[in-house]
Amino acid sequence: MYPPPTTRPHAVDLPEIAFNIAKYMDTADILSCSAVCKSFYIAFSPMVWEDLHFGHPCKHNYDQTPFARDISLKRLIPTNPDILTQDDDGALAHQLLETLKSKAQWTRSLSIHSHDSVLPLKFGNECTRLSSITMEGLSLDENKKHPREYWAHCRNIIKRNRSQLLSLTLNNWTNDHRWKPSRGEPLWNPILNCSQALNLRSLTLNKCHIRGRHLKDFWEICTRLEALDMRDVELDLSLPPEPSNKKRKDKYGTLTLLNSDMQGDHPKSIVRFPRLKELNLVRMVRCSSKDQVYLLIRHCPQLQTLKWQGMIDPTSDFKELFLASTWQDLNSVTITGQLGTYTDESYRQMLQAFRKPIRRFEVNNSGIQQETFNVLRTQHFITLESFDCINSLANTSPWVIEVLTSCPGLQRLRAKIVNARDITASKTWICRGLEEITVFIDMGFPNNGSFRRFTEEEFETCRSIFRRLADFKRLKVLDMLSSHHWASLSPTTPLDSADHLRNIIVPLPLRLKAGLDHLANSTNLEKVCFFGGRNTVRMKELTWIVDHWKNLESLKGRWQVVRGTADSIQDKYFWTGKLRAWLKDHGIDATGSWYELYNLNTWVGTNYEDCCDSEDEDANKGQ
Repeated sequence: MYPPPTTRPHAVDLPEIAFNIAKYMDTADILSCSAVCKSFYIAFSPMVWEDLHFGHPCKHNYDQTPFARDISLKRLIPTNPDILTQDDDGALAHQLLETLKSKAQWTRSLSIHSHDSVLPLKFGNECTRLSSITMEGLSLDENKKHPREYWAHCRNIIKRNRSQLLSLTLNNWTNDHRWKPSRGEPLWNPILNCSQALNLRSLTLNKCHIRGRHLKDFWEICTRLEALDMRDVELDLSLPPEPSNKKRKDKYGTLTLLNSDMQGDHPKSIVRFPRLKELNLVRMVRCSSKDQVYLLIRHCPQLQTLKWQGMIDPTSDFKELFLASTWQDLNSVTITGQLGTYTDESYRQMLQAFRKPIRRFEVNNSGIQQETFNVLRTQHFITLESFDCINSLANTSPWVIEVLTSCPGLQRLRAKIVNARDITASKTWICRGLEEITVFIDMGFPNNGSFRRFTEEEFETCRSIFRRLADFKRLKVLDMLSSHHWASLSPTTPLDSADHLRNIIVPLPLRLKAGLDHLANSTNLEKVCFFGGRNTVRMKELTWIVDHWKNLESLKGRWQVVRGTADSIQDKYFWTGKLRAWLKDHGIDATGSWYELYNLNTWVGTNYEDCCDSEDEDANKGQ
């Protein structure tokens, strides 16, 4: 007789095993595997329904949100587009809503990016375990006015989840003065319901208007935050305080503090952001740089990361507070969008004022010099995540190599130029986590290297460069173009001279014979920019790129073309023509590509050969 069948489960039937398997899969794979069998469905459902996005599809950072999933109502309810504006009165809509309601217990993050339908809001009302909410603003515009039901659902979603709410993102919650609510119509701001969200730690406001009567609730929320991101936000500071009226003073008590903040004489004992570690300010509406310093930045004693964009000019107030060690834990500063610049001396003084080794320090400066680089090297290399010397007038090629061989945590690098001989002679690069590199690589081949075919030895040098670049498995941006203009400037040399830098520096060609295939495993690449010189684009390289770089979204090139011939040879590049259309069909945008025109009778227009073989005969076939 045969032995009785065993009741011991298979390993893959155990939820713990399946959960660990899911850690190595992306969202699409998890969704597919959940339909394989019942045990997989039970194990994977909490991940499949954990992070849902309704409305306009958006690009997700799967490193931060690995289980993000878009729910397209127009795809799921295709029968009648108008059904989305009629409270979803249809069998498909009702069936979808019931399906979503049954999954609400697993949803931890809900994002509503548009209000074309009330269905996502009805589903949100069923969710009681949300730790993250993203919500688009409701409009008072008569042409797209949202009924009272929408306002009630938004209010209930936050109220029902505020006890465990950790992160809140509000987009486009503004009060357009052209549209005033009629008596009895709703006018509500989510900030009002968040004052009791005691566990809220992260708040993102994008194009929002916080009215004066809501400021008290806003400042109360800020005392709990660890991260605050404000983009195009307007704080209504126009209401004057009335100390004689106690009720008014209590209701708008923060306004008295604001007036003293603007003068810089606010008592230091008052701390508006006692827990805040990360602050991001972008284009604050009607709030000057100085006001932002004294109203917001100054009151963050635990601040570790500051991103500040949109100021008209650098403020001396920030520098003075910085040098006075106002922020003891600050280790990352990014200040952009200024018309003015910090001098190298100011940059060095601020660099020396950091109490801890820094991760990032980027401000618009006049270009760091050797003494400043020495400070950076001796104090901050071990923790440095970003290095930018693109404005420096010094020879930065040795700096680039030293950073690549000495900064294990480097994620971003920007410089004008690096020489191939420095790369090939360098030690092992240790920054394996590099995600973005912007630098022109000069191969330095002599004897008119830009205008002749490379020798086999020179091809081997190109391959060695590509092998080095292949070490960056996480690389997303490879930009060998943006800094070419600055790297090839020769202000005192005529453009048609053989000594002009533009005619001497030799770009790394994006050719298979030159070693492009060494980047076959660089599958995270999203953007590639290169200087092609006079080398035409060949179909074999483009086909290889499409086959291997599946995540590539942008491919931008620049070429030197004889003046007057651009129209006749447009299909040999992808600035315009068939190649551009072919790339677009494969999901790759070539916007930003362009020609650099030159006259044929100049020195640089004679005796030109392609760096590799002759053109492919089938370069423009099959497009």
